[in-house]
Amino acid sequence: MVVGFAHSAVGRGLPPVLCPRCRGPFEVGAVDALCRGCGSAFPVERGVIVLSAQDDLYEDQMTEPLLAPGFERYRGPLRAAAAFDFRVSGKQTRLRFLYEVVQSLHQASPLTVLDVGSGGGKQVLTRLGPVAGVDISLRALTNARTMYDLCVRHDLRKGLPFSDMSFDVVNCSDVLGHFVPEDQDRILDEVSRVLRPGGHLLAFVETWSSRYDENLRLFPDWYPRFVKEMIRRTGHIGLVPASEVDRRFASRGFRTIRKERLVSRWGYAQGHASWAMHDYPSLSARDAMLRRLSELATRNLFAEALLDDILGVLDLPSRRRASDREAIGLLLWSRKEPY
Repeated sequence: MVVGFAHSAVGRGLPPVLCPRCRGPFEVGAVDALCRGCGSAFPVERGVIVLSAQDDLYEDQMTEPLLAPGFERYRGPLRAAAAFDFRVSGKQTRLRFLYEVVQSLHQASPLTVLDVGSGGGKQVLTRLGPVAGVDISLRALTNARTMYDLCVRHDLRKGLPFSDMSFDVVNCSDVLGHFVPEDQDRILDEVSRVLRPGGHLLAFVETWSSRYDENLRLFPDWYPRFVKEMIRRTGHIGLVPASEVDRRFASRGFRTIRKERLVSRWGYAQGHASWAMHDYPSLSARDAMLRRLSELATRNLFAEALLDDILGVLDLPSRRRASDREAIGLLLWSRKEPY
């Protein structure tokens, strides 16, 4: 019989995980998952059903859980300061968007949620109902498993191991840009397949910005090497313009409810002080100044938060005037139109 965490997850309303070889259901035990259709067995490690092999590039990326906003844990002046940081800091942009959409979707009866490319998990998603996470990193899924009902290590290029129209909400953040266009189409097709008509897709999609083209023109001696190195280290092999992202979503019947363009002119401290920029020249005198300030600020949590908030306030006008062409990412809340 089905036992342990998989049994409780299905009992809470999540669909069963299906065998990637024959699409049959699993009998899940403490150490393995046995397909009742073809007899294939897959290991269960640290509470995670393992359907695919490890990918070394991603095993240690995005592994930490994304917790609920800090201001919810505080009272008085600390709460006010944390709430201000949450509203203005560029570092909080993606959590802020997710938090607000989850608030809008929350209802009395639970919704079934699938987090595609879950990383270490996103705590606010659990407020909607039971959550299943799929990722290629076992380390990330081990962290996500502390808050999610079901976790599966699986290569997204091989499809999603769930039945048609089995989820009310799908989150797919910081995923598509890591795949070539053909695989992006495959993943979006799979997301559409497992999402119920009228269901909601939440997404952060990294995009190719016109700013990158401008930098390639201005700094031909070193910027191409920088882009190549960034892609090698982060895996962003499939960046496309924002207009192409919109087209792909619309062609699959997703109607946009809310859209935010990520255009970061001032950024945040950790972004400027990151490893990537140390081996390359600054784009401008301002960038050189921000890099130095950020290197100093990140030595102290209070100083880092203060600099993040200052840069966030300076960035507010550019966020309001952002265009698709210059966007480095899109935050999208879409609804799958009924057939």
